[in-house]
Amino acid sequence: MLDEKFFIALAFLGFILLVFRPVRSALLKMIDSHTEKALERLNNASKMCNEARQSLLEIQSKLESARREADSILKQAHTQAQHIIEDAKKDMENIALKKSDLLMQKIFQRQQQVVNAVKDQVVMDVIALVNKRLMEEMRDENQAQLTEIGIKSVRELIH
Repeated sequence: MLDEKFFIALAFLGFILLVFRPVRSALLKMIDSHTEKALERLNNASKMCNEARQSLLEIQSKLESARREADSILKQAHTQAQHIIEDAKKDMENIALKKSDLLMQKIFQRQQQVVNAVKDQVVMDVIALVNKRLMEEMRDENQAQLTEIGIKSVRELIH
C-alpha cells in the first residue's frame, strides 16, 4: 500500500512545506513592503491633494480680494473722473465769463474811442467854422494873429 508514489508525494509535500515557510515570509515581507510603499504614496498624494486644495482656496481668496480691490479702484477712478469733469466745466464757465467780460470791455473802449473821435472831429469842424466866420468879419492883420492863437490853443486842448 505504501508504494513509492506515496513516498514521493509525501517527500514533495514535505519539501513544499519546508520551502513554503521561508518563501512565505519573504513573500509576506515583499507584499508588506509594497503595501507600505503604496500607503506612503497614497499618503503623499493625499497630502499633495490637501495642499492643492489649500492653495486653491488661498488663490480663490486672493482673487476675490483682488476683484474687490479692482472694483474699489474703478469706483474711485469714476468718482475722480466725475470731479475732474465738474471742475473742467466750472473752469470753462469761468473762462467764458472772463472772455465775455474782456469782450465787453473792448467794445466799451472801442465805443469810447469812436465817441472821442467824433467829439474831436466836431470840435475841429466847429473851430474851422468859427475861424472861417471870424476871418470873414475881421481884418487881415488880426486874422493871421487870431488864427495862430486859435490853432495853438486847439493843439493844447487836443494833446
